[in-house]
Amino acid sequence: MHSKVAIRIEQAPACEIIKLTEAEKDIYSGAGRHLAMFKDGVLTELLDLSSVAEIADAPHAEANDILTKALAWMEERYSLGEIWLVMCSCYELCEPVPMIRFECEARLGRVIGDMVAEHWYDG
Repeated sequence: MHSKVAIRIEQAPACEIIKLTEAEKDIYSGAGRHLAMFKDGVLTELLDLSSVAEIADAPHAEANDILTKALAWMEERYSLGEIWLVMCSCYELCEPVPMIRFECEARLGRVIGDMVAEHWYDG
């Protein structure tokens, strides 16, 4: 399958990026790790992983809760287009990684675990 998102990826000095169109900038909700939903190569929705669940008292329970909710969000959207894991920064989607169904749980779990550990130990 040809990815309409992959052809938008550009090499910037620091990393690969997807530049947002003016219309897509209205969807942008701020910096951080997000799941990005694309339909026909156009950004339609962002899920901010740090807002999926409150990162607070129990890091292991919270990481599992965030992962479960993120996977459910993705499952509802797989038939609609492409889902990518991105780092949002300055109205660009940095370090884009395709979230391929049935192959992405470990990668997403590591990212969420890192987010929770950073908050738990640095917060």
